[in-house]
Amino acid sequence: MKMEMEEEERAHQKVPKGLIDENGVALNKGNIYIGEISSLTVRAGYVDQFKTDFETFLKSHSKELILGGSMVLTFPGSDITNASFKIVEVIGLTLADMAREDRVNFPMYIASLDQIRKAIFGEGLFEIRRLEIIKAGKDAGWDDKGERVSSKGIGRGDFMVNYMRAALEALLVAKLGEDVLNEVFGRAVVKEKSSSPSLAFLLNPSSVCDRLKLQAPGL
Repeated sequence: MKMEMEEEERAHQKVPKGLIDENGVALNKGNIYIGEISSLTVRAGYVDQFKTDFETFLKSHSKELILGGSMVLTFPGSDITNASFKIVEVIGLTLADMAREDRVNFPMYIASLDQIRKAIFGEGLFEIRRLEIIKAGKDAGWDDKGERVSSKGIGRGDFMVNYMRAALEALLVAKLGEDVLNEVFGRAVVKEKSSSPSLAFLLNPSSVCDRLKLQAPGL
């Protein structure tokens, strides 16, 4: 039996605990995900939450499969452990500029290939039949260095922010409201366009998608 994860069944979708200290101070101030200035505590919190949620996901779905059945998972990933996502930082800075609270955090961890492999082997509930990384190709007329390769491409800032809005909107609208979200992403486009080249284009060193085919032991 094969299964594609639906949006509500994401393997890891909770905000890590402990990002607000006992005095109500945000430990990830100015960020909504792991940023370059995020502390080791914040990074460790995301890793621990990923392990807990992914292991829970595997245990739950292992009960639904027949012996030797298969499950196919496809989700965003990174080829670097604890990679920061530049455009997500831009959105976090935009929220800070709007004087919004620093308690909005991205409820998902972008795991590396090695972290996913270790989590699966650690549980011992599945065998990996196939594990691959699919790297994102050129899009919107821009290459991975931020250089225009097509005159038909839309503006880089607009493309990047729209790209992230598609990923983040459902996760943030409940906290911010749709009207505020429109303003956030509108300002983010302007901020991204005025940022330095090193900040402007990279989503992460290599945008990837992890695809796994897992099989329950027994056949």
